[in-house]
Amino acid sequence: MNDHLDVSQPLVMSLRRAAVYRALARGFFYPSGEVRVEIEQQLTDLMAADSGWPSGLASLMQVCLTAFKNANPEDLEAEYIRLFGPAAKAPLIETAYGNAYRLLGKAANLSDISGFYLAFGVKPGQGGNHRESLPEDHLAMELEFMSLLNAKEAMALHEGWNEEAEVTRDAATKFLREHLGAWLDIWNQQLTEANPPEFYAHLARAMTSLVQSDMERLQIQPLIITDRIVDKEVGGDEMICPMAVPSDPPPPN
Repeated sequence: MNDHLDVSQPLVMSLRRAAVYRALARGFFYPSGEVRVEIEQQLTDLMAADSGWPSGLASLMQVCLTAFKNANPEDLEAEYIRLFGPAAKAPLIETAYGNAYRLLGKAANLSDISGFYLAFGVKPGQGGNHRESLPEDHLAMELEFMSLLNAKEAMALHEGWNEEAEVTRDAATKFLREHLGAWLDIWNQQLTEANPPEFYAHLARAMTSLVQSDMERLQIQPLIITDRIVDKEVGGDEMICPMAVPSDPPPPN
């Protein structure tokens, strides 16, 4: 009986982390009518679970759900554009931030992120549900990847595949250290300075709590990024609206 409990608890925790990462990712999509329904449904489903929560996270997610329900849909869309759209106050893409650690530049960092995705069967630019318009380093994409890793770890634990579980943990460790955990602080700083509405402020707190608890659990010291990169092209370092259809590039001069 004790052996069963010892095995099942990590499995439940992995499943809960996967679900929370997924719900957080959805919260950082443009809040169109369809996406708003998905956000509320995922947050509501999460709150129906009473086990497997990292410390303090359940209450943070409940506050997110309450703030989302209380938000005016039109105001939320306008705030999303102000915070994360063209001329964003707090860009949702990793390569909008950098320092000496990022000496190889944007292309190399995007290639590294894509390498993580492809190793686990994720093809950037595919998957539907507006993902096709998001760059590899968009916060929602990185959160969904962490959701996938935790789901795969849970499956491996359930099947007793110790080697596979270790592979997913190693990938999560590296991805948090080199990517998601690296730009969390500077992004939070940018968001706080922009005075976000309650929903996005609470969503950021919940995400930070989860990522930090994961880094503590995996004993990670992230490769901290400390600066915002200002692209010379207007909006060049900002996110792409998930509802927009990419246009054809202009013909060469």
